[in-house]
Amino acid sequence: MKCIQCGKTVEEKTAVLCDACFRKKHTCFKSFSEHTLLICANCGSYKYQNQWKPRKGKNYEEGKQEAVKEAVLHYCQFIFQPEAVDIDIHLLDEHGSVQRGTAALRTESKIDRQKLVEEFELALKVKKTICDQCGKIKTEYFEGILQLRGDKKEALQKAHEFILADIEVAGKKGIFITKWDEVTGGVDYYYTRQQYLPIIMHKLADKFGAAAKTHAELYSKNRQTSKDVYRVNASVRLPAYEIGTVIRYHKKIYQILKIAKQVSALDLLTHKRFTIDEIADIEVLVEPSAFVPAQVTKWYPHLEVLHPETFQSVRVENSVSVSKETQKEFQMKEVLVAIVDEMVWVVERI
Repeated sequence: MKCIQCGKTVEEKTAVLCDACFRKKHTCFKSFSEHTLLICANCGSYKYQNQWKPRKGKNYEEGKQEAVKEAVLHYCQFIFQPEAVDIDIHLLDEHGSVQRGTAALRTESKIDRQKLVEEFELALKVKKTICDQCGKIKTEYFEGILQLRGDKKEALQKAHEFILADIEVAGKKGIFITKWDEVTGGVDYYYTRQQYLPIIMHKLADKFGAAAKTHAELYSKNRQTSKDVYRVNASVRLPAYEIGTVIRYHKKIYQILKIAKQVSALDLLTHKRFTIDEIADIEVLVEPSAFVPAQVTKWYPHLEVLHPETFQSVRVENSVSVSKETQKEFQMKEVLVAIVDEMVWVVERI
């Protein structure tokens, strides 16, 4: 069969027009509105329909490609929706903050049972800028302060690392720490969203057994609404003990195994686990750094070691409750001990 328009041979038996004449007569494409796509140079988010959306893709370049494709489809108008759409993006070198390029748009449709394939070349313009959230970081904007305090440098360092790792995840939701200041006894963290402070407080309480409280301070007055503007301060204090510390609690001697909202401890006399609810009643006796190795002088019928200070053979207070793991150390003739009120206690290596 031949095309009724130009006379060329038509391959499809049901078609009356060749592909070229069919495309001249029919199209699914109506128009394309040229626009400037704004992409944050810091986080890769992009402005779409007057809103900043998080970056797509594994990295900045991949995210930019996906953002451009989404914008191209948004600014295209079709007479009828094509069955398939493919977009190939080609961007030229950047000139300052602006990058131009083209989008090769390919569509597939069906009209009167005849397949319609069309290709269009669309002009692109991408501009680097700073999104609203990253703009807050650059200006050191903040709504609340997390005041981390503690007496132990190691505990403060671990909590500091935890907070920085947490903000990496929170940053995907537009929450940032604009700066942190080392102060006497701890660190102050400036958060861009005060609503996040209770969340990080609970995380620190769960992870480190920290005590936390919040209070609001009057910052300024809104000129338009005349309402007071408050900034929130969250005070978080780390406990004065760490995992492995020997403590006294309700007249019994324990070794701390885990620290969270509650403290999990080992009764050194009975070798049974115990949960401490009233952490304010904990009395720190010996920190792990003060534990010392002691030579075993006798292990039957009870365990004796060479006292680290008097060098006399003495019976340990918890010889009956020593764990099997520690008993294996007897063969090595040395155990780890803590001195409490001049008494020797065998402790676990935690």
